[in-house]
Amino acid sequence: MTTRTLIAYLIATIVGLAPHANASVSEADAAYRRGDFVTALRELEPLAKQGDSAAQTKLGLMYAEGQGVPQDYKEALKWYRLAADQGNSSAQYDLGFMYANGQGVPQDYKEAVKWYRLAADNGDTDAQNNLGIMYAKGQGVPQDYKQAVKWYRLAADHGNSSAQLNLGYMHAKGRGVPQDYKEAEKWFRLAADQGDSSAQHNLGLMYAEGQGVPQDYKEAVKWFRLAADLGESHAQGKLGYMYAKGQGVQEDHKEAVKWFRLAADQGDAYAQDSLGAMYATGQGVPQDHKEAVKWYRLAADQGRTLAQLHLGFMYDKGQGVPQDDKEAVKWYRLAADQGDSAAQFNLGNMYAKGRGVPQDYKEAAKWYRLAADQVDADAQNNLGVMYEQGQGVPQDHREAAKWYRLAADQGNFVAQKNLGAMYDRGLGVPQSQVIAYALLNLAAANDPSNKTDSANIRTDLANQLTHSELERGQDLTRKMRSLASVSKVLIWYMSQHASNESKKVLRNTSMPSTGFHGDPYPARPDKVPGVTSCRTNCTNASCYRTYDDGRKVHFFAKQKWNPFTNQFEFDSGTC
Repeated sequence: MTTRTLIAYLIATIVGLAPHANASVSEADAAYRRGDFVTALRELEPLAKQGDSAAQTKLGLMYAEGQGVPQDYKEALKWYRLAADQGNSSAQYDLGFMYANGQGVPQDYKEAVKWYRLAADNGDTDAQNNLGIMYAKGQGVPQDYKQAVKWYRLAADHGNSSAQLNLGYMHAKGRGVPQDYKEAEKWFRLAADQGDSSAQHNLGLMYAEGQGVPQDYKEAVKWFRLAADLGESHAQGKLGYMYAKGQGVQEDHKEAVKWFRLAADQGDAYAQDSLGAMYATGQGVPQDHKEAVKWYRLAADQGRTLAQLHLGFMYDKGQGVPQDDKEAVKWYRLAADQGDSAAQFNLGNMYAKGRGVPQDYKEAAKWYRLAADQVDADAQNNLGVMYEQGQGVPQDHREAAKWYRLAADQGNFVAQKNLGAMYDRGLGVPQSQVIAYALLNLAAANDPSNKTDSANIRTDLANQLTHSELERGQDLTRKMRSLASVSKVLIWYMSQHASNESKKVLRNTSMPSTGFHGDPYPARPDKVPGVTSCRTNCTNASCYRTYDDGRKVHFFAKQKWNPFTNQFEFDSGTC
């Protein structure tokens, strides 16, 4: 189509703009409106040949659309140019559109900008809006959000709904103007009230998220439904979500599936992924893993990260497809490369276990770290395990404790158990059976099925504590639960009991707790090309180190202040 169509931009879907129809003869115009293109053509051709710019513009449109004549972009371009050269703003806009979209001419954004600007300077609001788009996208001109806002505003102030939509977006994202959700809501509403489905969808988002307006799910549903009824796929997907979650409407999985399917059939990746999830879980439809895979794949092929993660999981577990570790790795990697923390964690697991790829602890640690840096608690725990065991990274108990602590703060009961074990043995932290008991007690409470055996370990440890120590441990657990923070409570406890706890042995962070009986030197580590490796055993300041070339060194560690434990600790340094 070569009618006045807004170039797709950012949140806006392609918006059809009505072509200017300024025929100078009422008979030709009336014939065109009623679809009598033969009569319209007969009336327009002589006028256009006589130099009537309005007739030339209309004739160009008929060739562009193939109305009464074979569709012919070059012929359309000829008539548009004749009218545009006479200053006809409609023809200038249409000529800009032809250059922007490469219709009848090679695509040329600079030439498109030239003609849009001429039309915009003549007050054509469609051209002003599209010129704003060219500045926003940096097409034919250097990208300049302020210039984009200028042109959007000129058109929006004259009621152009597409420009109002785009101006709302600029305020919502803070591009060319300070971020201002209230101002964004104002412009979205003006466009929505004109029936712009994209603006209605965006206004629904504002209500759903409480941006610029009080959060109101019912109002969000209202605007999503208006846009969805107009066929706006994003709104159909969001309306499906509202039904799936029971937000603003009564929860109804069948209705959710209905709206997801309408959007998915239009190619909406979010809806395709969501519809896949409904089939995978049997919500609103009979459970069907093959159908789930079909929809996940459609969305994943469009680059949707969550769908790539889901499809990887289906191959990982053999649900709806034959189990295939290599295919699982492929999809996990695609999602992980886009920054999805769950996919990064899963990919780390595949490398750690050697599934679908050769086992590679360094690669596993890399992906765990990427996920851990995004506050994925499972990844933080697993990275702690890597440091505790020296897999893929130099063994470092202090670093292990750090990652366990971060995961424990998020309620990860496996990390709470692991951190408790570190305190029990004094690995990377001051040895404290009171803290160890408190953490194991917390882990057991958060792990009712006792997957980690925390309850049994807690019982064994409790038998080693005095009545006073047991009370202190249980008090610590209560504080951890009430504050929902392990770290804050540990900082407080160490500040209160630093003198007692500092007498405990702090084992060196770069060695295992074994090897202190008999030969004080630890076992020789494996040689890693390009890296000097070592293992170190320390009792307080006295340290014994074995290098990968067989050298053995006895030395004394330096004292280093640890602000977390509020005390000096012995630091043996690196290899």
